[in-house]
Amino acid sequence: MDFDLPIHASFGKKMSVQHQIDWIRGRRLVDEDEREARALLGSDPLVNVQLRERLSDTPLSAAPFFGIERNGDLAVIAIIAPSVHIAVARDLNGSETAYAGALIAAEILRRALPLRAIIAPAQIVDPLWTELQGRVPAPPVDRRRQPIYGLDPPPRGTLSSVRLAVPADLPHLIPACAAMYREEVGIDPLQRDPKWYAERIRDLVFSGRSFVMLRDGEILFKCEIAAETEDAVQLMGVWTRPDRRRAGIARQGLSEVIGYIGSIGKSVTLFVNDFNRPAIDLYESLGFSIVGVNRALIW
Repeated sequence: MDFDLPIHASFGKKMSVQHQIDWIRGRRLVDEDEREARALLGSDPLVNVQLRERLSDTPLSAAPFFGIERNGDLAVIAIIAPSVHIAVARDLNGSETAYAGALIAAEILRRALPLRAIIAPAQIVDPLWTELQGRVPAPPVDRRRQPIYGLDPPPRGTLSSVRLAVPADLPHLIPACAAMYREEVGIDPLQRDPKWYAERIRDLVFSGRSFVMLRDGEILFKCEIAAETEDAVQLMGVWTRPDRRRAGIARQGLSEVIGYIGSIGKSVTLFVNDFNRPAIDLYESLGFSIVGVNRALIW
C-alpha cells in the first residue's frame, strides 16, 4: 500500500508535507520491483548483505519489504518486522533521509510491531527514532555508532585450528554465544528467552554457519555467519574466552575464517561497537576498512 502520512511537527516546519509527497513516497514492494531492489542493494553490497540475502531467499511479495521512492526511483528498502533492517541510497540528502525515516516510523506504528531491533545506517535511524520516541518503549540498548568493516577481497586460506561447529559442541557453544551477547549488548538472552535463543544457535550450527576453536573441550574462539550472498559473507559474534585474550587467539581464529571465506571467492564484512578498541585494532590490522556506519537500537 502507498503510505504518505503527516510526520513529526519538528520536521514538518522545514518543508510542507504536500511538497514532500510530490517527490517521495513509501509503499509495500511487490515482485515486479525485484530488479530495481537488487540494483539498489547491490550498489552497496558489503553494507546490505542481510537484505540481499533476504531478497534472494524470499520473493518481495512474500516478505514485509517496504520501499521508498524518490521521483519514481527506489531509494530506500526496509524490512518492516520485529527486527528492522534498512538500506539507503548513498546520494539521499538530509531532508530526503529524514522524511524517509518518518515514513518507515509511521509504517512500524501502523503495524504495531513488537520491536526487537532496528539496525540500519545511522543517518536514517536518527530521524526514524525521533518519530518513534515516546510512542514505543525505549530500547535498553542504543549503539549510536557501529562502524561496518569490509575486506574485499580477503586473503585465501584454510581452516586448521578452527572448524565448523557440530551438534556435539552445543552444550559449550550456547553458553559461549550468550556470554558474548551479554558482554556486547548487556542483555542475557538465556534469561530473556532461553528456548528461542538455543534454537537460534542450533540453526546456525546445522546450517554450517558457526565456527569454533576448541582446546580440551572448551571453546576458545567462535564466530558465526549472520548473512551470506553470492559474493559476500557478513560475520557476527566474534568472541574469545575472556581468560585467553591478548594471546593471539582471536587473530588466529579470525584469520582462518576470513581465509576460508576468501577461498570460496567471497568478501567479508562485519560491524563493531565504536568503543571496542581492541576489536577495531584487530580488524584493521587484518586489512578491514570502514565501508559504512550503523546505529543499532535493541530491545
